[in-house]
Amino acid sequence: MTNNPRKEGFEMMHKPFLKKLGLIVVVVALVLSASQSACETGEHVFEASFVRTQYSDDDWNLMFYDNCGMPKSDSVRWIEKGNNKFIRFQLGDKDYGNCGSDRRARHGAPYWERAELKQTTGLNRNLKYELEFTVRFVEGYAGSREDFWQLHATSRNCNIGPPIMIKFDDGFLTLSSKREDGGSNKRTSSVKIDNLIGKWSNVKMKFDTSGNSEVSLSLDDKEVFSNIPYWVEPCGIPHFKFGIYRPGNKYNKNNRSVVDFDKIKLTEIKND
Repeated sequence: MTNNPRKEGFEMMHKPFLKKLGLIVVVVALVLSASQSACETGEHVFEASFVRTQYSDDDWNLMFYDNCGMPKSDSVRWIEKGNNKFIRFQLGDKDYGNCGSDRRARHGAPYWERAELKQTTGLNRNLKYELEFTVRFVEGYAGSREDFWQLHATSRNCNIGPPIMIKFDDGFLTLSSKREDGGSNKRTSSVKIDNLIGKWSNVKMKFDTSGNSEVSLSLDDKEVFSNIPYWVEPCGIPHFKFGIYRPGNKYNKNNRSVVDFDKIKLTEIKND
């Protein structure tokens, strides 16, 4: 069989392009397949999740992705101890977030520090859920407005703030909830970060995804917040974000914060 020099030359010249084209085709096929699956289940898929690093574990039933990038290579990493694997986030001073708004002055801060993951799919609207996860605050979280879990709702056509933000503010566990008028309410508990450092804690959150909603949160089976009202915009797509998200400080140094997460599970609560 005679080789075709022109064909071989063409293939050698365009080999890198053909590889990229093949990758694009695969990604598009995955997006279309997931979008079709999402249509069947009613879930929204954030398409950017297919070209970013994804994170899941055997004892999670949700998948997350790195939607903005991390400030450093070790800002998020897996840790294995014995037969268990969990995910760790860490932030140091001036670890700027890579989301578009993180380098801008807003909400009383000159910039924002962030190491955070976002859920790959949105939650269905007008349903009740129970979220459960374990968390260990290794160090830090004694500063101002350090978030570790959010129920967000921003989407491509709906630029809104998170309906729920769970954080430590000056060392106390705090829940911020969005109001229909665009403002927010802040509730501070008596739970201190000093009593949680270095040990695993179990968090349970019951909430719904209608417009006028309520959330309750317990820590190690003790209720901390009960039936707190919040608002989800009709255009919003509810989804979770977790990790570390906090205001930067131009004049004073932010302390290093480290937090571990594991056993993330979401369950739909059926009507009684």
